[in-house]
Amino acid sequence: MLTSIILLAAALPFAASGCEDIFGGARGGAPPLLWRTPLEAKMSTSDELPATDRERVYAIAGGMVTFDARSGEIVWTYRLTFTVPKNATVRNGRVMAAEGIAFALDASTGKELWRFTPDSHSGFGESTADDRAFYFGTASHRVYALDQNTGALLWSRDLGPDWKYPGHVKGAAVSGDTLYVSAEQFYAQNGYISTGWIFAMDRATGEILWRYQNGEGKDWRTVSSSPTVAGALLLVSDATGNSFFAVDRFTGREVWRVMGAPGKFGPEYSPVVGDGTAYVASADNFVYAVDVQTGQIRWKTRTPASNYGFAVCGSRIFVSWPGLSVLDRTTGRVLYQADEEATEYPTSALVAHGDRVFMLGNRAAYAYRCN
Repeated sequence: MLTSIILLAAALPFAASGCEDIFGGARGGAPPLLWRTPLEAKMSTSDELPATDRERVYAIAGGMVTFDARSGEIVWTYRLTFTVPKNATVRNGRVMAAEGIAFALDASTGKELWRFTPDSHSGFGESTADDRAFYFGTASHRVYALDQNTGALLWSRDLGPDWKYPGHVKGAAVSGDTLYVSAEQFYAQNGYISTGWIFAMDRATGEILWRYQNGEGKDWRTVSSSPTVAGALLLVSDATGNSFFAVDRFTGREVWRVMGAPGKFGPEYSPVVGDGTAYVASADNFVYAVDVQTGQIRWKTRTPASNYGFAVCGSRIFVSWPGLSVLDRTTGRVLYQADEEATEYPTSALVAHGDRVFMLGNRAAYAYRCN
């Protein structure tokens, strides 16, 4: 499935020096742009979450497109078969993702190593991996664990065998011997009424250890993200109910909840934790920083529109809305904000590695230095 690419002059990346302001900043100085790689028209960008390791960035743009992390040059592409995966997972020299099929590619060449066909498509949730297995869920409320080396099925588990309507697995995270999974249970065929669940599972067998229901089907609460492991807590976002909350990861008991602006949608992706603070960007136009243990808001900052992706990198937080804002991580002060009328803007979620942030836009892929 490896597709060779002949790059035209217009599609060549360029290295940038200084603070190139691609998005036409309306406030503050632009962060240092390291490279910008124009994308061909057929590489329609998505709003999904890129992945990165020390050498490459793996993103969805008319297929899986891999960029050299330092130069921005396109290294290889892979044609997707059915739908679009929510994210890619990089582990042990492999890139793994799940859509209509689950697959693993050699991270350096894009060569397909294995593929697996689940019972239903998997594009609604984020996958994850540990050193042994690749974990993902489907639209039929089932979780799969596959052997990373061969793609062989290790186990699968139906989270809701008695659920009358569909249920989408939204994401998974591994810590120690436990796999934590979030899922949305539909109370109607089209999902206009639903509830959210968090499951703790034995990562070796798939046995369910405990489960937590978000709001017991009341107040339009569900889940929209994979869990974030933060010490003894799991942090999860709820876009429909505009909140993010913490549960004890050993008991499933809710510890705290932060409610966003009434009548607005909330965060799409899970909070990111650093130095005792949880950060999240929400569709209610705010970016939040809260104390991990108590949920007390340390600061919140309004941006020009509904936020989607964000990345915490060094002393900065990069936020896409669509447009780009850069905030001071300690105070929430806006350091840079794109012009709302800019013709070039981010479209994907953001990912950080080391001192760099990567994203896709409506015309190109970008790498910025954090500080």
